[in-house]
Amino acid sequence: MGGDHQPATAAPKPSKGFTGHLAFAIAASAVGSAFQHGYNTGVVNAPQTVIEQFINQTHYDRTGEPMEDGSITIIWSLAVSIFCVGGMIGGLLTAVIANKFGRKGGLLLNNVFVIVAAVLMTFSKPSKSYEMIIAGRFFIGISSGLAAGLTPMYLSEISPAHLRGATGTTYQLVVTISIVLANVLGLPQVLGTDQLWNYLLGFTIVATVFQVCTLPMCPESPKFLLLNRGRDIQAQEALTWLRGVIEVHDEMDEMRAEGETMKSQPQVTLTDMFTNPLLRMPLIISLMVMMSQQLSGINAVSDCQPKDHLNSPNTVEIVSFDR
Repeated sequence: MGGDHQPATAAPKPSKGFTGHLAFAIAASAVGSAFQHGYNTGVVNAPQTVIEQFINQTHYDRTGEPMEDGSITIIWSLAVSIFCVGGMIGGLLTAVIANKFGRKGGLLLNNVFVIVAAVLMTFSKPSKSYEMIIAGRFFIGISSGLAAGLTPMYLSEISPAHLRGATGTTYQLVVTISIVLANVLGLPQVLGTDQLWNYLLGFTIVATVFQVCTLPMCPESPKFLLLNRGRDIQAQEALTWLRGVIEVHDEMDEMRAEGETMKSQPQVTLTDMFTNPLLRMPLIISLMVMMSQQLSGINAVSDCQPKDHLNSPNTVEIVSFDR
C-alpha cells in the first residue's frame, strides 16, 4: 500500500472585491460627475450680493438707470432656479443617452454641457451679460440631471454585487463634499469677491478636466457591453480589468441570467405602478421617503443661505421679556 495521502485542497479563489482599478473607476466617474451636482447647488449662495450688484450695474450701463430691487430679485431667482429646470431635462434624457452612448460614453458626452456652462459663466462678467449666467446655469443643470442618472447606473454595473450598496453612496458623498467646497470657495476671503465671482462659477470645469483625463482609461460597463451590445469579449475584458482576475465567467453567467429574466418580464407602465398591488407598496414607500426628505428642511439648510448671514456683521440681538 502506498503512503498516506492528504486530501487535496482547492486553491483559494482570487478576491473579487475592492480592487485598485475599481477604486480608480469609481473616482473617475463619481468625482467628475457628482461634483457638478453638488458644487453648482451651493455655489450661488455666498456671492449672491456681488452678483446682484453686477446685474444692477449691467442694467445701468445699458439703460442709464438703476434696476428696481424687484427686477433684480426676479433675475437672480431665475438664474438660481433654472438649474433645476435643466436638471429635469437632463434627468429625462438619461435613459436615451445611456442606451445610445453607453454609461461611460454618456458621462464623457455630458462634459460638453459643463464646458459650455463654464465658458458662459466665466465670461459673463467681462461680457457684461447676466443672461450668460442664466444660460450657463441652465446647461450645468442639464449636466447635473444627466450625471444624477448616469453615474449611479455606471457605479452599480461595474461593482460586485456585495459592494453595490457602498459604491452607490459615493455619488451622494461627493455631492455633499462639493456643496461644502462651493460655500468655502464662495467666501469673500476666497473667490466670492466683486473681481473673482465669475471664476468661482467657472471653477466647475476643474472636475470635468479630471474626468476627461481619467475616465477614458476605464472600461465601459460590462453589463451594458454584454446585454445591450452583445459584445461578450469586450465585456469579459472589462470585468477582468475591474476585478483583477481572469475567472469572471460566473459573473458573466449571472448577468446573462439577469438579462433573460428582464426579457421575460412584461413592460411596466405608470398605470401598473398604481394598480398592481406588488408595485403599489414600493411606490408608496419611495414617495414617502422622498417626501420626508423634502419636508425635513435639509434642502433649505444645504441649498440656501440668507445673504444677511453672509454679509452683515456677526451681531446678535438679545431680546429680554423680563420686566
